[in-house]
Amino acid sequence: MILKRVSQPGTFERIRTWILESRPPGSRVVLNGRYYALVVDGTQVGAVGVKRLSWYATEIKHLVVAPEFRRRGHGRTILRLALEKVRTPLVLSTVRADNEWWLSVNAEEGFSSVSRMETSRGAILLLYTNAPHPHVAAGPLTPASSSETE
Repeated sequence: MILKRVSQPGTFERIRTWILESRPPGSRVVLNGRYYALVVDGTQVGAVGVKRLSWYATEIKHLVVAPEFRRRGHGRTILRLALEKVRTPLVLSTVRADNEWWLSVNAEEGFSSVSRMETSRGAILLLYTNAPHPHVAAGPLTPASSSETE
């Protein structure tokens, strides 16, 4: 298994199709950031976007597994391999609030919920975790004290 950077237009279209198939009708998908495909035995089985937002935060987005490869642990593998690409102390992700299984996987991988947003297509949760790599120095996310913000 390997996570390969996507560069071919046909691969982007395949990823867009997988994402749209897993979303409510009428959803829009904008692919921006770097996208990686999980390749197993020469076959692309899923993908993820990794977008650096700033020096301190990276977004994991559009994680998707092709329908015929779901329920085999590929989503968790993609998440773990995507986290290895992160070079910032904070990682963010959004997950639909009704996606209980994927929320539990994210929790098992160290993500916590920070915020809930209500949208016309349902609630979305913003999740965060500290980057899991020793080369990134990060402590737990805590509110600043009033003396630190003055």
